[in-house]
Order: sequence, then structure tokens, then C-alpha cells
Amino acid sequence: MNEELGPLLLEYRKQYGPIFTIKTGPIRQVWVADERMVDEIYTMHACSGRSQLPSQETPFGKDFLFLMRDPDRAQSVRRSQQQWLTTHAGASAVQAAVVAMEDELYAAIDDASDGKWPTETIGAAILGALLAIFVGDRSTADAALSAEERMQLLSALAGYRKRQNAPPNPFATKLDYAKQVRELLRDAIARTGCSPAEVEERLPLLVSACVGGGEIFPLLMHWTVRRLALEPQLQAEIRAELGKSSQPYGSRLPRTLAAVLRQCPYSLAIGPPRKALENFIFRDWLVPADSLVFAMHPGVTRAGPLPPLSAAAKDTTAEKRVLRMFGAGPRSCTAAETSLAFMCSALASVLKRYEIQAGAGAGAAATSSTAEADLRLEESLLQYKSDGSLLVPAMDVPLHFRIVA
Repeated sequence: MNEELGPLLLEYRKQYGPIFTIKTGPIRQVWVADERMVDEIYTMHACSGRSQLPSQETPFGKDFLFLMRDPDRAQSVRRSQQQWLTTHAGASAVQAAVVAMEDELYAAIDDASDGKWPTETIGAAILGALLAIFVGDRSTADAALSAEERMQLLSALAGYRKRQNAPPNPFATKLDYAKQVRELLRDAIARTGCSPAEVEERLPLLVSACVGGGEIFPLLMHWTVRRLALEPQLQAEIRAELGKSSQPYGSRLPRTLAAVLRQCPYSLAIGPPRKALENFIFRDWLVPADSLVFAMHPGVTRAGPLPPLSAAAKDTTAEKRVLRMFGAGPRSCTAAETSLAFMCSALASVLKRYEIQAGAGAGAAATSSTAEADLRLEESLLQYKSDGSLLVPAMDVPLHFRIVA
């Protein structure tokens, strides 16, 4: 998805409504920009395929669900992987991995200069924590994948998504980068002493976690701290609840995260597209076989001042709705609940230690602000631009993290 696609999608959404078709070369794309429609079309069997690279080879190896073409085979693999996640990657395993990551996370934030978000070091810390979930503990993970190899993994992921920080290799393809990701992670799991069968069992799950979260989790954290910088009172309320709650991240934080994920898009689409297995009719629309069906992220079409997050923090239904941001229907993200727990735990680690402020004068004494100045800051913080297949903050607004605990 290139720089020009975002404005085109917005124009088509305005002109044609919540469902429309575009063609990119031989590929027909069907875009759905209404959440209820997404829920409906993504539950249809005819819309449950996945696209693969032109080579017909699943680039990250077998059992990689994101790009598994056959939905029936995918369901069998999905059940097996969900059972593994339930047994080995539950809330306690996620929380332990995040706690073990805290020192590295705090060092990355404290060492950042000029108020810049430390994208690479945060990404490396999160990769270490993800690996710890799948190999048992952080010390094993650090021995399995060195700091240098984690940076290589981030570089390969950037190459796969064609990001600006991708390696300067004009001859490398997405398949090349996908294989590099898989080989790095296969070697890491093997170094932990797992048997060949255990390596094959864990590899597709870890690959999915790193491809789906290795870059996206740090980006979601960046968007969340930017959004929360606009609401210091809510930060204080979340921090107070974290101090009293027996749960790792209380109730306000996941509800707040649910609203942030809807307001701040990490991509034009929610998750990878579905592929039409056959011609089918959806709401009087003919969706041709082999079309790619995309769910437009609701934050892409936002306009004007955003509603405050404080109301969302009290919405008891928000946690259920946030899972929709990981897809809907039989091909939704297998690790949606694990991913949500990881994000909430990581954000809790940040919010219990820091008060987040934004803007050139944020580190100074507080001054009175006007509604116009607040709106300008909001626009500066939340404006997005394309970076490969992701949407990232468009403007460098200084972020200030004041230690409060």
C-alpha cells in the first residue's frame, strides 16, 4: 500500500459509501468501511481465504495462519495453536515476560534524546519479551537471540513491510525477508534445547507473534502514549487504579486502549485481507472470486476533535469491542486475547512509572492553554502518514516522560 492509496480510499469512501471496489493491476480490492458490515462479510465462508505471494509458497513456512490459503485447513491449525496458547501463553506467562522486560523498557525511554520515541530500542525490548513467552523465560530468550540478532530481526521485518528503515537492498524480495525472519526464530528456539518436534510446534506461533506484533506492538504503544499525553487526568486515574488493583492492569486501561486502537490507525486495514474463494453476493454487491477484501481501519476516516478517552475508560463493553481490532470471523487473529493482555501489561508498566506530556514546552511548568492550542497539539500528535504497510505519526512532537514512581 503506497503513499497515494490512503487519500484515494478516503475519497472513494466519501463518494461511494462504506463499500467500494478498486483495481490495482490485475488485483481487485473490495474495501469495507463499516464495522457491522465487516463483522458480517468476514463471517462468510466465501470470504475466508487468504492471499499468498506469487510463488504460491507460504513465505514464513507451513502453519503460518496469516497467509494460509485454505480456510478448512486453517481451522484445524487454529484449534491446535489456540490450545498451545491457552496452555503456555496465558496471563501469568505474559505478565512475567513483561515484568522481565521493564528494565530494558525503562532504559530505552530514559535514554531517549530530544523527546523522540525510541522506536528501535522499544521494538528490541518487545521482541525479547515475545520470545520469552514462547521459550519459557527471559534469561532463556536472551541466550537464544542476542541483542544484535534482535536488531537483525527488526530489520528483516522492516524489509518485509517495505518501511523507510528497511535494509538498502534493492534486490531483496518480501519472500527473502520472510525467510530471514523464519530462520532467525527457528535458530533461536532450537538453541533453547527444544526437540525438533517442539521447534516445529512453536515456530509458526512465534513467527506470527513477531510478524504481527514485532513492529505493530511498539507502534501501538507509540500511538497510545501520544494519545494519553492529551489527557493527564486520565493517566492519573489509570495510575491510581494500577496501584490498588489486584489485576495486572485493572479495568480502565484496557477500555482506554480499546478507544485508542479505534482512533489511531496503525494501518489502512485491520489485519491482512481475506480472499474471496468464489463469486458471492454481499448486500447486493457481487464480490468476484479471488478479490481481496479489506476492512478499513475506523481511525482512517476520523475528522475533527476526538471524543475524550475518559468516557471510554468507563465503558464496560469496550474490552469486548477491542477484540474486533484483531479481526472478525473464523480468520481473526488466533492470539487476540494474548496480544491484548501483552499490550495492556506493557502500557501498565509505562503508566505506573511515568507521567506523559507532549509539546515543546511540556517539560516546563504548566501554563494555561486555549481550546485552539489544544486542538493544534492534538492534530500534531495524531496526524499519520504511510510507512510501508503501516501508518505512523507524521510529525515529530517531543514526548516527555516524568518519573512519578
